[in-house]
This record gives sequence, C-alpha cells and structure tokens, in this order.
Amino acid sequence: MLRAIEFMKHHLDKPVPLERVAEFVGVTSRQLNRAFVVGTSETASAYWRKLRLEHARKLMANSSNSINAIASASGFADASHLISWFRKQYGETPATYRKRRREVERLLKT
Repeated sequence: MLRAIEFMKHHLDKPVPLERVAEFVGVTSRQLNRAFVVGTSETASAYWRKLRLEHARKLMANSSNSINAIASASGFADASHLISWFRKQYGETPATYRKRRREVERLLKT
C-alpha cells in the first residue's frame, strides 16, 4: 500500500486510472481497494481524492493561480469538480477558503 500511496503522490496532477496504480504495485484493482479499505478505512479512489484535495488546498493557500489552473494541477477534470469535492471535504468553497485565509493573514500582519 505504501508504494501505491507514493505513486499517487507523484501523480497528483494527472487523472491516472486506479488500474494503473494497481498495475504499478503488482496487484489487481480489487486487491488494491481491499488493502486500502483495511489499511485506511477508505477506498483507494477516496484516499487519492483526499490527497488531491490537500494538494489543491495548498496551492490555493500559496499561489494566486486560478481555480481552473489549480483543478488541472490537482488532477481534477475541471474547476466544477474541484469545487464540488472541496465543499464536500472542507465545508466551504475554494473561494471562501481563500478569502478566509487572506483575512487571517492580514490580521496576523497587524
């Protein structure tokens, strides 16, 4: 499973199918999923999506790139997919997240 996670981390910017991850570590997709559920209580695709969302959130915090560019750099099909999953994961939209971060940073500077 650790090899699969490393592969995922190195391919956050590409929409690589899970079959390729399974192939990389030498197991079937079903075996990969089973290992993730046992090891993380999540499917492999849910785990990879969380990694991508964390990557997107870091990009939002540390750059002024557009949401479209961040979606692309995080392996999401488009901005609407990123926004939808971001809201489900973090309870706010990327725009709200960025606005809140800017306010916090401004307060810390004063």
